[in-house]
Amino acid sequence: MQQPLIEINNWSRGASLDKNFAGEGQFRIGEGIDFWSRAPMVTNFPSHANLTLSGQSDLGVKLLSIKRATKDGNVYFGGDDATLYMQNSTGTIISVNPSGQTGGIDCLADYNDLLIYFQNTTAGNSDLAGTPTYTDNWQAGLTAQTDRQAHISGFNNILYFTNVGTIGSYDGTTWSNNALDLQADWVAVDIEDFGIDYLAIAANDNSSGDGISKVFLWDRYFTSWQDEIIVPENKIQAIKFIAGYLYIWAGESANIYVCPIGSRRPTLLKKFERADPTADSFTVHPNSVEFNDGRIYFGLSTVDAASDDETPPGIYSINADPTNFNIALMYDEGSNSATAPQGMNVRAVEYCNFAGGALYFAHDFNDASAVANENLHIFKTYISSSSIYSGNSYIETNDILAPAGKKFVFEGFGLDFLDVASGGDFNLWYSTDGGTSYTALPITVSTGDTTKYVRHTVKTDRIMFKIFIDSGDAKKAYLRRLFTTGKLAEDER
Repeated sequence: MQQPLIEINNWSRGASLDKNFAGEGQFRIGEGIDFWSRAPMVTNFPSHANLTLSGQSDLGVKLLSIKRATKDGNVYFGGDDATLYMQNSTGTIISVNPSGQTGGIDCLADYNDLLIYFQNTTAGNSDLAGTPTYTDNWQAGLTAQTDRQAHISGFNNILYFTNVGTIGSYDGTTWSNNALDLQADWVAVDIEDFGIDYLAIAANDNSSGDGISKVFLWDRYFTSWQDEIIVPENKIQAIKFIAGYLYIWAGESANIYVCPIGSRRPTLLKKFERADPTADSFTVHPNSVEFNDGRIYFGLSTVDAASDDETPPGIYSINADPTNFNIALMYDEGSNSATAPQGMNVRAVEYCNFAGGALYFAHDFNDASAVANENLHIFKTYISSSSIYSGNSYIETNDILAPAGKKFVFEGFGLDFLDVASGGDFNLWYSTDGGTSYTALPITVSTGDTTKYVRHTVKTDRIMFKIFIDSGDAKKAYLRRLFTTGKLAEDER
């Protein structure tokens, strides 16, 4: 076969999320793509299954928090209707405790054989016994806070929680709503360890502000914090500490920063572009950030319609190594539903370590014009399924332009594969108008195929590709290469 006119055989650096630029090994965007397990090849990430409330796929309630309790092994969910839910043995979500206190259950903690649930100004608990007892007003006097966060320090096994302008604590015996006072007018929004020396407290200025936010560093003992990390954004939305690095989602665009132990200067890892700066800000809820198997998952929410094409709302993952940063879109409701994608709110993402592991994510819609739809999903790799890798996973390349004064004359298009099993399929589409419309190529893939090539003539000065991957059964199929044949010709226009 002749020398390829265009050849792509490295997908290892993930999505650029930029129509105009992709570096070596990058593609523009994709959904449900695994480009890290056998780089530089690419395959599809497991698809997802919907979990139901009493048989209804639309839960009818927004789930704000998710936590697996160690004592009884069950997974619990906090609803915005002041109700605690649980996943039963059949996978259905059931109500277990309609709380007598007001406010959504936006924070859950699994601590010392208790399930602690926070609402408005109170904290309740369940003893998780065979016939559990729920004490809804176990602790009172908290300051009302939306998206309250709790963290069990790996250093001293004390539970810490945000309480607007203070940090609260519980050591199994003594409860305090005021273990640490923050700087006046500053509000704590998230909390994590920062190595063994400090607790990292993400905080925002609740006064007029000066365009910065801070991470206060506290040794957990003194009555004041010891140091600060200044973030050059007007607000912090969430933080996560993994393997020596503090990841920070900040600003109106939820840009990602990273700060290593030993440093106090955050570095910008990823800037999310907002097409309309006057629209509502992008949101990353603190409960929607989770770590599993070398990757950090987070939900990007409330994306405006103008920004949806380049930065869709959904579940993203990044490599938990800032020296080899890459990003992937794992789930985009906008491509799977008639519901307006810009209304999507990813409230919670949680990895639960049981039965091989489970990655849950809960989302709803806040667009009044959209169909009401509150969902809870679990990625199929963690449940029994004979088709865990099937679905509409895809890669879309950037716009590839012919050299100035030239045009492409394509004569054929091909794909190389590995491990295509029963039911596996690859589909190749192309666009000559910047992705506005696509044409499908008649490529048919069968079990055991390693290469498919189809003759097809196209003359154009630009081209984009979209490749759909469906591995079929429980064995992953890998895409090794996309190639085209043809030549460059003079553009006679």
